[in-house]
Amino acid sequence: MARHAASIVVDAEVHDVYRMWTNFLEIPRYLSHVRSISYINGEKTRWVVDIVGRHEFAARNENWIPDRQIGWRSIDGLQNSGLIEFVPSPRGGTEITVIIEYTPPAGLLGRVIEGSGAGKAFEERLRSDLERFAIACERPRGANGAMELAREREGRGDTSRDDARQTQTLPQAVSSIEPSDQRKAD
Repeated sequence: MARHAASIVVDAEVHDVYRMWTNFLEIPRYLSHVRSISYINGEKTRWVVDIVGRHEFAARNENWIPDRQIGWRSIDGLQNSGLIEFVPSPRGGTEITVIIEYTPPAGLLGRVIEGSGAGKAFEERLRSDLERFAIACERPRGANGAMELAREREGRGDTSRDDARQTQTLPQAVSSIEPSDQRKAD
C-alpha cells in the first residue's frame, strides 16, 4: 500500500477549519485529484478521483472526533483509507495533517508507476491542494466567492470541478453534520 502525507498550518480556528473540511461537497474545489463526492447516507460517500487515472470508490466514515480528526476507509472500488487531523498550532491557527494510503491500481504496473515518481507527484499535488484550502480558509469571500474559486480553477486549466455540483444527493446543509448527528436526523 502506498502512503502519502502532507501538512500545513492554516490561520483559522480549529472548529472553523474542521467544519470547512467536513463540508465534503466543497472538497473538489480544493483537492485537485477529487472530481466529485456524493452522499450515499450519513456515514458513506461515493468519490470519483484522478489518481493515476480515473477511479471511483465508496467510503465509510470512521474515527471521527469532532474538531480533531476525520477518517475513512473504502468499501468498494479503489482500495484506500486515510486520516485528517486538526491540531491547534503553537504559533496560532490550525495544523492540518492529511494521511492517505491506497493500493495503486493496475497491480504490479501500478506499483511500478507509483515507485517511479507518480507517488511523489501525488504528494506534491496534495501539498499544493492544502495550500489552496488554507487560502480559502483564511480569505474571507464575499457573495462572489464561488466565482473567485472558479476563476482560480480556470487559471489552472481545471474546469472539471463542476461535476461535484451535479452529483449532490443530499442538501448542502447536511454536508457539515457529523455522522452521529446525521443518524439522529435520518
